[in-house]
Order: sequence, then C-alpha cells, then structure tokens
Amino acid sequence: KYIRKIFISLKSFHLIKNERGSIVIIVAAALVVLLGLTALVTDAGILYLNRSRLQTAVDAAALAGAQELPASSIGARNDATQYANNNGINAGELLPINISSNDREITVSARRDVDMFFAKVLNFNSVEVPVVAKARIEAGSGVMPIGIPEEAWVGNFGTDELHEVGSAYILKGKSHTDATYPQISGWYGGLKAEGYQGANDFKDNIVWGMDLRLNVEDELVEVDFDIGAELEEEKGVMSGPTAEGVKIRIDQCSNDDISWKDFVIDGTFIGFDDLKAKECSRIIIVPRVKETDENKIMEITGFEVFFLEGVNGLNNAGNGNASSEVIGIYLGPLEGNSTKSHYYARLVQ
Repeated sequence: KYIRKIFISLKSFHLIKNERGSIVIIVAAALVVLLGLTALVTDAGILYLNRSRLQTAVDAAALAGAQELPASSIGARNDATQYANNNGINAGELLPINISSNDREITVSARRDVDMFFAKVLNFNSVEVPVVAKARIEAGSGVMPIGIPEEAWVGNFGTDELHEVGSAYILKGKSHTDATYPQISGWYGGLKAEGYQGANDFKDNIVWGMDLRLNVEDELVEVDFDIGAELEEEKGVMSGPTAEGVKIRIDQCSNDDISWKDFVIDGTFIGFDDLKAKECSRIIIVPRVKETDENKIMEITGFEVFFLEGVNGLNNAGNGNASSEVIGIYLGPLEGNSTKSHYYARLVQ
C-alpha cells in the first residue's frame, strides 16, 4: 500500500516536471513572436514617420514651386528646392524637379534610406522610402477672348429683361447675328491680344484667360487689362476651339453642382475678394469693346462678369461644330478699371 502511494507520487512529480518544461518552451516561443511583433511595430512606425514627414515636405515644395508658374520655370524649381531643403530634405534625397512642357505643372520627388532598428536582426539594415507630389496651376476666374459691343450693351439690346443678375446670354454664336446682342457685321465676337494667332491660341485663351504674355526672355508673365487697352478682332467663327476651350474650362471646376446662384448674395455678385469667385474657372470676365477708327481694332470700354453655363454644339467626340454657342449667366459689372485672370495651385498627386 505504501509502495503504491510512493509510486503514484513519483509519477505525479514527473508529470509536473514535464509540464513545467513544456511551459518554458511555450513561453520562449511566445517571447520570440512578441519580440518579432515589437520589431515590426517599431520599424513600421519609423518608416511611417519618415514617409509622413517626407511627403509633407514634397507637398509644400510642389505648392511653393507652382506659385511661380507659368511665369518662371526657373523660379519654380528654385522655390521648390528651397522649400524642400527647409523642410528637412537634403540634396542627396531630392530628385530632379520636373515641370510640364506648358509650364502649368510641377512634380517634386524624393527618396530617403531609413535605418531599421529591430529588423537588422533579419538583415534589413535600411529601407528606401520614395515620395512624390505633383501640383498644378488651375484656371480661376478669367478674362475671355470674347467681346460685347459697347453700343449694344449701353442700349440694353432693346429689352428690359437683360442686365439683370441671372439673365442668360449667348456670348458667342456662329455668326454676328446669333449672339444675344447684335455684334458688328463681319465680326464673330472673338478677340485676341498682340502676339496671339490661330485656333490653338484662341482655345488656350478661353481655358486660361487672355492676360498672359511672352516677355523678351520667352517667359510667360501676367499682365493686367485696362479700360482703354486695344485688342484685335479674331478672324473667323472659331467654333471648334470655342467649344473645346469652354468644355475644358468647365471641367476644371471641381464642383459639378455649382451654379451662378452660389456667387450672388441679395442680387449682387460677391466679388473677387471672395476666394470662391477668384478660384472658380466658371467665373468669366467679358470685356465690353467698341471699334476704333483703325481697321479690326477694338478698344476696351469696361468689363462684365458672367457664370459660364455651357456651350452648345458639341459633337460626340467633344469637338465643336459650326453651331457652337457660349452661354453665360450675368452676374454683374466688374468694379474697377483694370482686371486680370486668376490662377491657383493645387495638389493633384
């Protein structure tokens, strides 16, 4: 009986000893897993922190550089480089800065080798973190290469219904008789400044506004339009460039649900001190003009503000045809004797 009890006790001791050994193995394995997870979390945190800081820096650099576009690609690169350096990106980390051929977009890229902590045990000494930011100049409110005859405007077009905020106008039609107001015979409403020529320039002037000029160094610079300035009549209907330019301009507006009513308070245009109006590509400034004694020269007599409602006459390919009509909703007169198109930079990547 006693021998049996001793045997059972010895057997129990061996079982407990074996269980303790198993627990040690399990705990050791768990510690390995726990250390691995700690290493993963720590190194992932290091990578995330570096990527976040690096991305913020290139975002700031791209936006800073874009402020110089389209006037100076050299200035854009210099400003972007300076902002990148000021925000912790050294010369070895900053990649070559790219600017689009039309001087409207800048891309800033960088990469950084980040030293690992725990991952070195697994032979991962460092990991490369790449980032990229792209900023683009978008059209805000702009001066259109379309004119309103002063005589027709002052005469109120023979009706009392226009000149009211919210009134719809055909700003440009397929002929001088198709617009809301009677245009000058032989002129289809198009305008151009000195140095511009042809369909592509006319379309670009619709998209971006027509107050950009090439200086002696072939750099694009902004200039103001003043009352009294002279413009040339654009030859031809320009229906295709008109329709395509208007479509592009409307597509640049990020808010599909926006309407002219968003820019009017108590029946009055909110003005360009409000960024909402300044940065909306559908807010257009249309010069009032009169013929001078010189052939095909128009003198600016004032400015009116419209909301670009749309263009009729687009075919399935999105191109204009001979019936292209530009539709604008009247917002009111532009205050002041000088104006220019507005641009703003935004991140697109």
